[in-house]
Amino acid sequence: MSVLTINHLNLNFGSTKVLQNLHLAVNQNEIICLLGASGCGKTTTAQSHCRFIAN
Repeated sequence: MSVLTINHLNLNFGSTKVLQNLHLAVNQNEIICLLGASGCGKTTTAQSHCRFIAN
C-alpha cells in the first residue's frame, strides 16, 4: 500500500522544464533516497510535494 504517490508531476520555471512526467510511489515501511547530479531536480521534487513550490 502506497503512503506517498506522485503521478504525472510536471514543473516549469518560466519556459524551462524542470520536472517532466515524474512518477513516484513509496510503500509503507520503505526508506527512499533521491540521488542525482547537482541541478537534476531532487530538492525541487521534495519541495513541490511539500507545497513549498506552487504547482
